[in-house]
Amino acid sequence: MKKKLICPKCGQEFSFHYMKNKFSPRVQCDHCKESLYIENKIFPYLIIAIVLLFVTDTIFVYFDQINLQGFLRYLIVFIVLSAICIFLTMLLRFIFGDGFLYKVRSRTQELEERERIEKMRKELQESKARGKKKKCKK
Repeated sequence: MKKKLICPKCGQEFSFHYMKNKFSPRVQCDHCKESLYIENKIFPYLIIAIVLLFVTDTIFVYFDQINLQGFLRYLIVFIVLSAICIFLTMLLRFIFGDGFLYKVRSRTQELEERERIEKMRKELQESKARGKKKKCKK
């Protein structure tokens, strides 16, 4: 069970925590000094959102029985759902490790990705321009 992330450049493990990193997704590998970018993966948070969606109805039904009214009811539901969200995130980290929640990209990978996207964008624009020229000729 891994509790650390792995640098894609040198393969060394490093610790990452959003709170300790002042909520910045950028870190530096201690071993190779490569600038890294930490992204949240969508799938685990989608699982958490689906669980919260199913739990929400149950919580509202329970609080309807207690007869809480107005703002207090929504505040308590918000606190309960937030606690469940934090618990599920911690549980997924404990079971699958940090690599399940986060994707690590190096600065060079990020630049390569941007270049690839820009190249695809140019190719798409060129193909659209060719398509317009063909329509004009007809």
